[in-house]
Amino acid sequence: MSLTDLRVFCAVAESLSVTQAANRLYRTQPAISRQIAELEKDLGVALFLRRGGGLELTPAGEELHARARALLDDAGELAKRAQQLATGAASVLRIGAMSSALQSLIPGLVLAFGRERPDVSVRIVDADAPELSHLLETGQLDLAFTRDYLTSGVLSSVRLFPMHLVAVVPASHRLASRKRLEVQDLEREPLLLMHPGSASRVLLGRACQAEGLTLRDIRMESRAASGLIALAEGGYGIAVAMSTLASERPDVTVLPVQLRGEQLGIWFSAIWLRRRTGSGHADAFVKAVQKAVTKHYPGKDYGFPRLP
Repeated sequence: MSLTDLRVFCAVAESLSVTQAANRLYRTQPAISRQIAELEKDLGVALFLRRGGGLELTPAGEELHARARALLDDAGELAKRAQQLATGAASVLRIGAMSSALQSLIPGLVLAFGRERPDVSVRIVDADAPELSHLLETGQLDLAFTRDYLTSGVLSSVRLFPMHLVAVVPASHRLASRKRLEVQDLEREPLLLMHPGSASRVLLGRACQAEGLTLRDIRMESRAASGLIALAEGGYGIAVAMSTLASERPDVTVLPVQLRGEQLGIWFSAIWLRRRTGSGHADAFVKAVQKAVTKHYPGKDYGFPRLP
């Protein structure tokens, strides 16, 4: 069964006339009749009832006609899309981002970008920095937004804004009155942490290693910062996350986490393949992000000092 078979079937089904279908398709009547007979044989079901000089769809024919029409419409859209891509009339921009960016930054930018460039279809992948780097290097992404993460000379990046490591402390906790925490303050506290590989875990792990600390009471690890913060709000523990994910809820206090008096943080960056070729949509998206974050970025309201 081919698309040509489906076109013949739909032409006959929609006109209920072999003659009209033949004229519509610029074919002979015998050829149309023969193709319908062969299609019925291949499918093993009667598509039409022959009544006098006219045709009538069988119940099976009615159902299969709807499905055949949908397939033909999809095939037409596929051909149209392929032509758009071939001529540059439409493009696909493949973006990857860390979870915090997808929650706090990327959605609004994608929607705004879509309004400015309706011909660009944006595909989005949620992944951590190492995986995003791999997807860029293997050509599966055009652009990624994540913590600074360059492992080879094939990637380029531009820093967008700083992210700081913070502790989200229940308002009733004894540490809530502090202005900042040292990493040692967390060693024996019940902790709610992001999953290994996340920016906050990388920074926290490096700080603990530098101080020879072992976190004693990790109560939860999750990819959903909102759940960790909700548990912190309920007094279940201290959530450690990046400032991009911190909460403004009244029942928690957000405190910077430091190492020997120095703020722990890392840059949020746009990363791409250095030898990337394309239509310029990725460059336009980066410029849109740069423009947006000069006014405001997630976590800016906490007033933490800029990273070096």
